[in-house]
Amino acid sequence: GSTGSQGDIATITWSLVADGTSIVSEGSSNLISYMDGLFGSSGGSNLTTRPWFSLFQESFDRWTELGGIKFVYEPNDNGVQMGGNTAGSLGVRGDIRIGGAVIDGANGTLAYTYLPNNGDMVIDTGETTLSSRPSACHCACIDSESLPTGIEMPSAGHSSRPIARTASYRAASSPGCA
Repeated sequence: GSTGSQGDIATITWSLVADGTSIVSEGSSNLISYMDGLFGSSGGSNLTTRPWFSLFQESFDRWTELGGIKFVYEPNDNGVQMGGNTAGSLGVRGDIRIGGAVIDGANGTLAYTYLPNNGDMVIDTGETTLSSRPSACHCACIDSESLPTGIEMPSAGHSSRPIARTASYRAASSPGCA
């Protein structure tokens, strides 16, 4: 739909897909259980209470801060297959939907997105970079700069095939993490 007049800030919603949501060419998403395994879980369906949720929220907040686009968390996701041509819909699913599956394992693709047709993002839950770090350091090894650093968005008119880029997590200084 319309984003308003030229120069207006555009609002884009984002959501996390439930484990078991189908991903084209990857099988089922397991991102939530992967993140729960790394950071722990408060349980329940409200993902905003999970210890790891702030990592995603801080990343989108940073993008909002940098200008032009306001990213808003959409707590609903209806489970439609990721990687299709399904647009976001308020109260139904985010414009950007994030899921995860084992893509190629450690030291390969960290994540990819299906741009420009939709904003679905698949994170490689086969990465061992995170799980090989001491548990006390997880929050220091992924921070609000990590997710945006690993994502490259092509300009309009580029190839419609999924974009795959590798990236590394930026270590950050944090108490208890050397």
